[in-house]
Amino acid sequence: MMKRLPQTLVVTVVFLVTSGATSATPPVAAAGATSATPPFATANYVAIDLGTIPGADSFGAAINNAGQVAGRYRFRDTRMSRAFLWDNGVVIELGMLGGTESGPWDINNAGQIVGDVTMQLGGRRAFIWENGVMTDLGTLGGDRSQALDINDAGQVVGHAELGRSSHAFLWEDGEMKDLGVLPGGTLSSAYAINERGQVLGESNTPTGVGGGFLWENGVMTDLGSLGGPTGVYALNEAGQVAGQYGASNRAFVWDNGVMTDLGTPAGLDALPYDINNAGQVVGCTYVPYTSKNRAFLWENGELTDLGTLGGPYAQAFAINDAGQVVGHSDTAAGVRHAFLWEDGVMTDLGTLGGTESSAGAINDGGQIIGQSETVSGEIHAVLWRVVDPVEDIQQVTDMVTELNDDGTLNSGQGNSLYQMLAGATTMLHAGNTRPAINNLEAFIHHVEAMMKGGNPVLTPEQGQPLIDAAQSVIDLILNL
Repeated sequence: MMKRLPQTLVVTVVFLVTSGATSATPPVAAAGATSATPPFATANYVAIDLGTIPGADSFGAAINNAGQVAGRYRFRDTRMSRAFLWDNGVVIELGMLGGTESGPWDINNAGQIVGDVTMQLGGRRAFIWENGVMTDLGTLGGDRSQALDINDAGQVVGHAELGRSSHAFLWEDGEMKDLGVLPGGTLSSAYAINERGQVLGESNTPTGVGGGFLWENGVMTDLGSLGGPTGVYALNEAGQVAGQYGASNRAFVWDNGVMTDLGTPAGLDALPYDINNAGQVVGCTYVPYTSKNRAFLWENGELTDLGTLGGPYAQAFAINDAGQVVGHSDTAAGVRHAFLWEDGVMTDLGTLGGTESSAGAINDGGQIIGQSETVSGEIHAVLWRVVDPVEDIQQVTDMVTELNDDGTLNSGQGNSLYQMLAGATTMLHAGNTRPAINNLEAFIHHVEAMMKGGNPVLTPEQGQPLIDAAQSVIDLILNL
């Protein structure tokens, strides 16, 4: 299952997503970063603006199950890109190996990122980034390579130049291996790898029929075709493949040697973007050369139209193992918004204050990555997550624990703060939001008192983050 669709510290800007409401004024971003105006949004989600750097827009590329995001900055004047990692509010630029630009394609659950760099003298080089170090993966003898996917074992796939051709590769343990081509072919590329080490890709063929392959343990298997050339898009852990075949662009699922047409209605082409580990496929049907796209979900032989946000257009790009689907759709107002589809309901995820947004990937925790226009017209990468005030109170509790453990607070001072936070949590579990807010407000007043007087217990640098974090929880509760 694909999880995808650029050393700067950025303060995360959080926007509540509740119908018809806007959030409180966002905090000011750190120097060198820009943020957005609070957006209008939808139920029970919070939109986190991942920010950008001067002169650039930002885009999310991939997200792992820890909520780490691989993305890129793209400069508006040159269109050049720089890869970045966003990790719980901290943004780190990945570097460029001395080249001119870099872009990420995927991130695994260990936080390893793969992509490619444009070199000073031309050509592209595949890279893997890990723990602050970007490593050139090399080539198969030419000047160009590109890494497109990585599994949790750190195996990387992509394609690399070989003479006047390009072949699919598997990189592991510092070595790039040529995966070859289908019989009679000359070109190949690898697009995805699962945790079993199965590799999905394409190769040209002498007849022009087929072309999709699954490579495993040294054997490249031709997926065949139901007629015409075959393109592949996604691979799950069971080795099931979603793809497209024929001049009429029909969608298929390949499973253990059997290719099944998804049953697209007559007159429509179909593009399958993703497949989860339950074998559910999402994508869009469309009339060629028009904007008449409709998002679909295929499962158990049935193709379901997911609807729209009120307009005529929708596309689904990704699905997680819980069956949650993300993409974008036109609204009744004629603008395009990111959506989450779940249990038959399509939810508008809103924007960062601008006109349009799009969601491109979702992890198994329901965290969604995409991008949105801001009030100023910039495009910012955005992370949507479910609102959970209890979880956020726990984060405030953890902050108090750090001050308690380092001796800043004595046991009595720490316990008094713990009691207020525990009271807020208890009230939320009971559904009593007003008493929960009262406890959080008492916490804020208590912290403020600790920052005052001739011998304050807390410095502004220690106390203000506690106040800001507690106030953010209050804002979330008020807008639920």
